[in-house]
Amino acid sequence: MGSPVSSTLAEIYLQFFVELTIRHWMKSGEILYYTRYVDDNLITFDKTNEDSTTNYMKNIYKYLEFTLTEGEK
Repeated sequence: MGSPVSSTLAEIYLQFFVELTIRHWMKSGEILYYTRYVDDNLITFDKTNEDSTTNYMKNIYKYLEFTLTEGEK
């Protein structure tokens, strides 16, 4: 199960992550929509920014894993 403090530390880090990157991208228009449920994040962005956005996300921190899933139109 892990330590009882694990969920609190994860929440603190994800809040920091949102403040550091996501809010900036939303203001600049690179990200169209963002939501989070516990430790799952859903980010919708314009296809034209796909390469730069996914490369940046993958290089933020080596222990975070980001998966690109394309939705149907």
